[in-house]
Amino acid sequence: MSREENFIIIYDKFITEGEEVHLIIEELYLYGLLRKKENLEGFTETSMLFINQSSPIQFASDKQRVNKKIKELLISLQSKRIIKITDVDGVILNNFKPSDLLKIDFIKFESGFTKVSISKINDCTTMSDFYVYCGVARWINSGKGYFNSSYGRWGKILHLSKRHAIDIVNKAIENKIIYKNIGDYVDSESGGQKQQKLNQYSITPFPYSEKTVQTKIQESEVANEEFHSNRINSDIELIQLLEVTKVFRTYKDDNMKNIYPLVEDYVFFLLQLKKLENKQPTKSEKKFIEIAEKRIDRMKNNKKFNADFDKAKIKVKAMGEAKYNSSDNNTEDQKQVQTTMDLLNEMLQNSSIDEIFGTSKS
Repeated sequence: MSREENFIIIYDKFITEGEEVHLIIEELYLYGLLRKKENLEGFTETSMLFINQSSPIQFASDKQRVNKKIKELLISLQSKRIIKITDVDGVILNNFKPSDLLKIDFIKFESGFTKVSISKINDCTTMSDFYVYCGVARWINSGKGYFNSSYGRWGKILHLSKRHAIDIVNKAIENKIIYKNIGDYVDSESGGQKQQKLNQYSITPFPYSEKTVQTKIQESEVANEEFHSNRINSDIELIQLLEVTKVFRTYKDDNMKNIYPLVEDYVFFLLQLKKLENKQPTKSEKKFIEIAEKRIDRMKNNKKFNADFDKAKIKVKAMGEAKYNSSDNNTEDQKQVQTTMDLLNEMLQNSSIDEIFGTSKS
């Protein structure tokens, strides 16, 4: 039977601890690649060179070792009676060169299997992501389609230590290859310390109604951290906006001498324009642009201005999408921002936006 279009077959035995045909991460990935090229007659024609060139993920960082690694994996799959490697005449091969044409026949197993979308093997950026996905996908048709597992069991499935398995599984979750529902804590039968249920894993996001208390707590904590981080960044940007606005609307110093914005101020202005290409400006941003453009228009015949403005354009181009004068969210930044924001909030309560920017008409 040839493979079903857009799917490859992964037998459950390949990803089950204790089975004779239990594959390691690289073996399963290579098997998936071979299945991906399976023709309508049920076999694959390939070579080590073609496998190396067509694989989305390299089998070895050293180019000289790639063919040796692929050959080792092919022979291992054949020794486990998972595939049969022959030449065009049907002679079984145990030794072959990188350019030799190989015919790969797939051994059928009576046990269950999982249909894995071909797009999934293309989407995975690591071989371990593909293995973890298959390990969870095999349970899609059982119960609610979730895989309940400890990290210890993950280690056995992946042929890795528990510590290494935790890193691999968490990376797959981070890459949104699989999703985790954290096990809740329940009273032990002996009445002692609470025990934690096994984590649940799925290839699709868990519905909110099925998320555990522990998952909801973790997601809430992450959301709060992101909100706080975004708020700090927003506060810093507002402080910068007010400071640079003051620069653009100040024409003379205390001694009545002409003063001009610096190159950095023009950089800030240009980045604000770029930022507002895809969003509506806030009142503060709109007021800043009005004040800055008015000042720039008055200086357009000034040689120093034109030279500084050209420097600013070069800087912005070099910076690309980088944020201007970005700040790490360390404790000192947050204290400074909070102090300044307290003053700003007090000003906003007692003044209009025009009064704050010094543009009130009264």
